[in-house]
Amino acid sequence: MRRSVGQKVRYRFDNTIARGTLPVIGYLALLTFGLVFFAALILAVTGTGINEKKTGLGEAFWQSLLRILDPGTFSGDNGWFLRIVMLVVTLIGISIAAVLIGLIASGIEQRIDQMRRGRSAVVEKDHTLILGFSPRIYTVVSELCIANENRKKPAIVVLADRDKQEMEDELATRIEELRGTRVVVRTGSPSSLHDLAIANVGEARSVIILGNDDDSGDAGVVKAVLAVLHAVDPTHGTPIVAEVNDAATARALAEASAGRVLTVRATDVIARITAQACRQAGLSAVCQDLLDFDGDELYFSPATPLVGKTFGESLLAYEESSIIGVRHADGRIAVNPPMETVLADGDEVIALAEDDDRVVFTGVREEAAGDVTLGPSQSGPEQLLVVGWNWLGPAVLTELDQFVPPRSAVDVLVDPDLVPPEQLEELPVQRLRVRFEAERADLDELTDTVSGRTFDHVIILGYRDGLTPSEADARTLLTLLLLRRALRESAVKGGQCRIVTELLDAGDVELAQATGADDFVVSDALSSYMLTQLSENPELDPVFTDLFDAEGSAIGLKPAMWYVRENGEVPFARLVAAARARGEIAVGYRRTHGADGGPEVVMNPPKSSGVALTAEDQLVVIGPPE
Repeated sequence: MRRSVGQKVRYRFDNTIARGTLPVIGYLALLTFGLVFFAALILAVTGTGINEKKTGLGEAFWQSLLRILDPGTFSGDNGWFLRIVMLVVTLIGISIAAVLIGLIASGIEQRIDQMRRGRSAVVEKDHTLILGFSPRIYTVVSELCIANENRKKPAIVVLADRDKQEMEDELATRIEELRGTRVVVRTGSPSSLHDLAIANVGEARSVIILGNDDDSGDAGVVKAVLAVLHAVDPTHGTPIVAEVNDAATARALAEASAGRVLTVRATDVIARITAQACRQAGLSAVCQDLLDFDGDELYFSPATPLVGKTFGESLLAYEESSIIGVRHADGRIAVNPPMETVLADGDEVIALAEDDDRVVFTGVREEAAGDVTLGPSQSGPEQLLVVGWNWLGPAVLTELDQFVPPRSAVDVLVDPDLVPPEQLEELPVQRLRVRFEAERADLDELTDTVSGRTFDHVIILGYRDGLTPSEADARTLLTLLLLRRALRESAVKGGQCRIVTELLDAGDVELAQATGADDFVVSDALSSYMLTQLSENPELDPVFTDLFDAEGSAIGLKPAMWYVRENGEVPFARLVAAARARGEIAVGYRRTHGADGGPEVVMNPPKSSGVALTAEDQLVVIGPPE
């Protein structure tokens, strides 16, 4: 079917209109100048004068243009022919100007709308790019702001498939202080190459990919990782840190990317800390201090002054730093290696310090260990209680199974309305005997369950399926109150057991303390800390793997009396020497009653500082898992 010239012109005009405002403005400009030139040509050919003077083509063009720019100009024209020509030019000019003003206003409105929708390109560079939006983002951004305090004009770019204004409002509400860091938010798909280009992923300093909280599992994270790997030049060495849940997915991403992608499996870390926290008071606070940026951090420093010395000698060779391991010249990481390990050329020490310039060699010193206790032998079977359930539960019980005495038992109280039956399948545990019971958050039911029974440890897990983090924490805190009352009303010593509470939102910690939690584990915060630490220093990945892996070294709190017998103040160096005699590294201590009356954790004190600990206090050590 043949198309007429008019149809073709109309088709091209429609396509031009569809392309946006600028092409239309261009066509109007051509039309305007064409009209002005035609009018000027008529006046020049007919010899019509303007302002009673003969006019050439150039002057006629300028005078016609003035009639368009200022309609009042033609009022001074003489002669009807000139008046008619200039009236036509002026009327057409007014029409073009009206259309032009409308187009400009529409273009500005579209631009503002585009900015509101978060679709404009980011010109930041050397920024941290966060892909995805989950409850972890508030802690991630807060920690990055702290880490960026010593950077010039730092920036964080957030790209997620959500409304830009909504994300900005939530970030402004939840983050108290940005500490000079600019936070730029854009709406888009983290797995879209076009949207990644909007966020300027190619010039990002590091990329953090947050996991999904929906039923899609790790699918969204995998697609986002693949898109980032395609968009980022591998020679730039940009750290890419992804949060995943499945171990097989984590291994596949690491292998497929040739080590370019670092994965954080929050489940393993949270499960281990939760399981250990019910047995060691204050462990969650110690882990938080170790992982966040507000305080001491881990650094690598050349071990040149220690070449030929043993690792045990290095522990007292840094006054303001705590040495926890060695990175050998071939890249191998050893956290808490044997004390007789000899340091060689090219080795680096792994130090816990306030800043990298505080890792200063102060000389090898001798310190007597004093009387050291090896610790009591393992006790009899334990009775545990778990209230609540989520996907973290199996990992917590599996972790507990490695430490509890044989024939220990755990009762799991779950609300059948909030837990799918498939989550209550038989667990691969050997020492623990697990029994599931249907239980709702009711005081009478809880009292009947705990009445006449003794529990050594209690863990409260938050319900995640079908509840928001705020709703889950509210139910957890209510369960904590009811459980405290039920244990008090029971006539046995079960009321003295430790209760460890899992929270999803760090903002609910103060409420948990007020309601009587002995310890708490903020699961989202712990995974956020690891994501930000690795994005800033990817070399720490094997260190954290060793510290939080079941087969690696372990962070623990041990009774202070195992390391020092005498009363009064002793230098912290003596406690370090005592821990060294046990094959452990002392990195701090925990007072049950600190300056404000509550528990106080002190990490990395100077070796020469005096410390007075009582039988109720603990020493924070890194040693073999027990």
